Amino acid sequence: MSDITSSITGAKAPAGQASSEHPYKIEETHWGYIIGATGSAGRGIAVAQTLSLLIGAGFLAAAISLWLFPALVFGVDALFMRFFATVLFGSMSALFLWYASRGVRSEVQIDNSRGEIREVIRNKAGKMTLLGSYGFDSVGGVFLEPTDKPKDSNSKDSNLVLRYRSTGGSLVVASGRKTDLAELRDRISRDVMIGSEDAPTDAV
Repeated sequence: MSDITSSITGAKAPAGQASSEHPYKIEETHWGYIIGATGSAGRGIAVAQTLSLLIGAGFLAAAISLWLFPALVFGVDALFMRFFATVLFGSMSALFLWYASRGVRSEVQIDNSRGEIREVIRNKAGKMTLLGSYGFDSVGGVFLEPTDKPKDSNSKDSNLVLRYRSTGGSLVVASGRKTDLAELRDRISRDVMIGSEDAPTDAV
């Protein structure tokens, strides 16, 4: 995933609008392209990962401290309990530290070479966690759907959604104004809807 050759903005901003307000960005690669949000990550996720980091560090410190303090009892049972507690604390520490390091920024990868869509989360170091992978043939349509938020000139009133044929599930690719998402919807429809006569439609 380190072979990104260029980066372009997914939507043109009106005059005077900062680039940080663009609803999405596209990073072109030799195998396809990556779609990511340009907005900041949700505060709730950031807080949850910070708490996970602290809890994970606490469990790790507890596991280490079991072997640093002098043993009050030298029996076999005491050693067994200490080993069991170490495994338990170490496992809990690994779980919380993994969640804290998995990243907060999600992105969708359109892999034209493999005919595959991947949903991943990337952390600050660039390491990715795969959330799901789907073939192009599993996509039943690409739609713009209204959000539940109040509509005004600056609100994200639409979601760009991929719907799957077999499961009936969906994947939100990006959120923004309908006019900003239409071009991306058309591009994904051309790339993904292989062997389908379904034209990109709007539910807005």
